[in-house]
Amino acid sequence: MVFKSAYFIVTLALALFVSAQALAQNGSEFSQVRVRIQKDLTQYPKNLTANFGQYIRKYEVVHKENGKFDVVEVVPLTHYLAGVVSKEMPLAWPAEALKAQAVVARSYLFTRMSERRDKLFHVENDQMDQVFEWTDSAKAYQVVLATDDVVLSSNKKVVKTFYHSDCGGQTVPANKVWTGAVDLGTTQDPWCGNRSSNQWSFSVPAVEFSQKEVFEAAYFKKKLVRFEDWGIQKLRQVFGFSKIRSSPDTVEVSEDVVTFTGRGFGHGVGLCQWGSLYMAKKGRTYMDILTHYYPKAEILKIQSLLIKNYLTNNEIPKTINKTGIIYNN
Repeated sequence: MVFKSAYFIVTLALALFVSAQALAQNGSEFSQVRVRIQKDLTQYPKNLTANFGQYIRKYEVVHKENGKFDVVEVVPLTHYLAGVVSKEMPLAWPAEALKAQAVVARSYLFTRMSERRDKLFHVENDQMDQVFEWTDSAKAYQVVLATDDVVLSSNKKVVKTFYHSDCGGQTVPANKVWTGAVDLGTTQDPWCGNRSSNQWSFSVPAVEFSQKEVFEAAYFKKKLVRFEDWGIQKLRQVFGFSKIRSSPDTVEVSEDVVTFTGRGFGHGVGLCQWGSLYMAKKGRTYMDILTHYYPKAEILKIQSLLIKNYLTNNEIPKTINKTGIIYNN
């Protein structure tokens, strides 16, 4: 990969052994993900972990133009996805829910790799992209390998798939939350809609809105998705993701205070993790779960997608139906 950067990179370890099983499943030792695991360090990093089990970890230390240091780790694809699944969803949950998580994590990753193909790293290792940490969980690897190369797409192109913890009963379109995002459809979720424990309320002094026209708000099925010129994520970022937990259902304005109330946790787009748990407990497959939360998406299996560089691979994708039967388009 060629980087358009003047940054100075120091490679700390060159050897990285990938299991034969993982290679057989994902098709290529070139399937590697560049994960930024530390950023803006004021001193050169020390005591980086040398290995994880039998694997020698590969790091690159980036000395940036501002004088600070970033640490980028190069992680084999299968290990990265297993690490994401183990951190983004409880491993005690049913396998079908975890498989759905693996597919959306893979789809999100591939689009980020495409967007950042000429950058020093593909993804952050935290909530800015997907939470990642190495795992030795056999279950995490099993669900990744069981869904190998399965992605979600729109018009035969892998699409960025968002997911969240609890939709509160109704998911919202991606393009209502992020300008330019692909809308893969919305759905009602009776499981989260009936949970009283996911209700929340947050109040803020009205003076903080004195320069904002608080009534200029856009809603999708009674959920606030845009507040004047801000998307809901910007609103949550400003006042705290743990305070405005999701797209609010109501905004009440008085002379002294503005109160937001709602259900759920997260932006409300795409896969609802709590909803997928209940679906899996009811015997639904991961295909059922994906179809429910992304009704406009296609489920594709793209074999050898990352051989050397998936971005230049011209293999025709194959559609996979809910029974798992694959056929050419």
